[in-house]
Amino acid sequence: MRKAVGYIFAFFGVLLLVGVGLTCAGLTTLLDLPEHRLHKSSVLLLELDGVIDDGAKFLEKLRRYRKEDEIKGILVQINSPGGVVGPSQEIYMELKRTREVFKKPVVVSCLGLAASGGYYAALGADKIITTPGCMM
Repeated sequence: MRKAVGYIFAFFGVLLLVGVGLTCAGLTTLLDLPEHRLHKSSVLLLELDGVIDDGAKFLEKLRRYRKEDEIKGILVQINSPGGVVGPSQEIYMELKRTREVFKKPVVVSCLGLAASGGYYAALGADKIITTPGCMM
């Protein structure tokens, strides 16, 4: 009887260790940030949508990923009526800097609307592509 209880405890002990190991491996995979998963050539897709009143999130992503060797180019989708001049100018300057300093091609795709500050930001790209009905 004692031997059977010992085997049961050993079985459940091994089962517990395997479960903890699998849980840790799963959490590591879930918490792995995208920048650590870039293993092959990629194009960075950034969206500039809505009124441009603060470009901080857009610029933070652009600055973080343009340094990566795996990022071979940047595609910016703009659907904006414009907004504040300051953030639009910052986005324009950083897109231009990405082209000139980091030597990465930048293409802007204007969806339905790229007016005022949206158009200003788009001018920092190598090329602007629009849909036929886009208002610029």
